[in-house]
Amino acid sequence: MQTRKYSYIIKITTCILFLFPAFESIGSYKGKNWNVTLIDSCGMPDTSKMTRSIKWKDDSKKTELIFTLNRGDIGKCTTDSDPRHNAPYWERAEVRQEGNLEENKNFVIKFDINLSEGFSSERETFFQIHASNNMCSAAPVLMMKLNYGKLIIELLEGISDDNENGNHRNKYEGNLSIHDFKNYNSFEVLVNQKEKNITIFKDDVMLIENQQYQQKTCSKLYSKFGIYRPGNENTKRSIAIYKNISIRELSN
Repeated sequence: MQTRKYSYIIKITTCILFLFPAFESIGSYKGKNWNVTLIDSCGMPDTSKMTRSIKWKDDSKKTELIFTLNRGDIGKCTTDSDPRHNAPYWERAEVRQEGNLEENKNFVIKFDINLSEGFSSERETFFQIHASNNMCSAAPVLMMKLNYGKLIIELLEGISDDNENGNHRNKYEGNLSIHDFKNYNSFEVLVNQKEKNITIFKDDVMLIENQQYQQKTCSKLYSKFGIYRPGNENTKRSIAIYKNISIRELSN
């Protein structure tokens, strides 16, 4: 791993992202005085008052977005109930940015995260840059996850005429684990859409640098926050807490 050795000029195109303190199974949310909206496009598995999958905490010291995923919390996206990728179903509690990252421009996505409980099961994703839309079925270009407590950073590659969806490959060679996520950690994800590469920092320490990704030509990129994982009888409760989420365009 390398420490940061460069600076960049940032053009602010969006403000801090959070949700208004009201939750619906499907809807859009925008905080007061903010110009960016997050949307819950599929719905949450649990919307009951006491155990709901997404909660808002706002006090004088901090504002937090809290996701909770319990065993059996099958997601509301159309394929979550179907067996695929070696799982009988998929558990999900996520939100996504409204709109997409504007094409042919470069962005930095920042967020602070505390994985306060769980994340000891298989392939538990906490951040994605997805690419699928109504006109294009496409895989995420980036998935950040813990696999049995070990950090994995997967990028999409291998798209070809014989494999139109490509494959995900782990690009992180370090040894960060769940023990390194119990307090807040600051992430910066630099997305270079012109060169099709991604650089990631955690607390100003570089985890990957200029790693190439592929995407389908019909796809458009957007960020997703929350928990997504394969479901089975061994999953346990996981909690992810986010704050200070922002997306900014990088100047040329």
